[in-house]
Amino acid sequence: MTGDVATPRLVGASVLRSEDPRYLTGGGCYVADLELPRMLEAVFVRSPHAHAVVRSVAGPGTGPVLSWSDLAGTAGPLVPPSRVPTYRATPYFPLAADRVRFVGEAVALALASDRARAEALAEEVEVDYEPLAAVVEVGDALAPGAVTLHDGAPDNVLVERSVGDPAALEEALSGAAVVLRRRFRHGRLVGVPIEGRGCVAHYDRAQGTLRLWSSTQIPHLLRTYLAGLLDLPEHRIQVVAPDVGGGFGI
Repeated sequence: MTGDVATPRLVGASVLRSEDPRYLTGGGCYVADLELPRMLEAVFVRSPHAHAVVRSVAGPGTGPVLSWSDLAGTAGPLVPPSRVPTYRATPYFPLAADRVRFVGEAVALALASDRARAEALAEEVEVDYEPLAAVVEVGDALAPGAVTLHDGAPDNVLVERSVGDPAALEEALSGAAVVLRRRFRHGRLVGVPIEGRGCVAHYDRAQGTLRLWSSTQIPHLLRTYLAGLLDLPEHRIQVVAPDVGGGFGI
């Protein structure tokens, strides 16, 4: 104590890191460190097209390859909720159901006993695409007659909202001494952590429970989404976040 003011223990104090010795001596545990009995490696086959119809997916026959037709009835699409009344929910499927809507969307899943075999199997998967027109600029997507990406948003607008009184805004603009309008453009920016996204899953058929280890910063939200996706009650799902090799909000 200094007079009547206590020395801060956390807020406003220089707190020493407690995890460093474990990391520096190789004691960290990441998703890639986990090994379960009979565990399979999964590699996704991803779309090279920004917009296309998926006509068919054919595996090589040398190992298990899953497409959406194999998952239908087992897993549903993810439809993230929103509190915004004007939000138009659009389903996001674990594997593309009928169309791909961005480059890199997962179309199929190859499974093997190790990573190398799974990657080799994924390279042999043949996907028949029918390319469709794509728009990459916001202005083009909003133009009349633009290509529609989601059936639930025929004008390509997922949410539209305003804050405050529009009439008051127009009045303020009309009475302003100077009104400046400019359009600004900037490049894309994304964090690149040392560890990418990954997960290890174990489903106990006897107990009907799922345990998922994931490189995530939101385990509780992930549990909620998985419950809706797999039609399982949340108390039967446990999401474990081990050490994570960086996040940066992505």
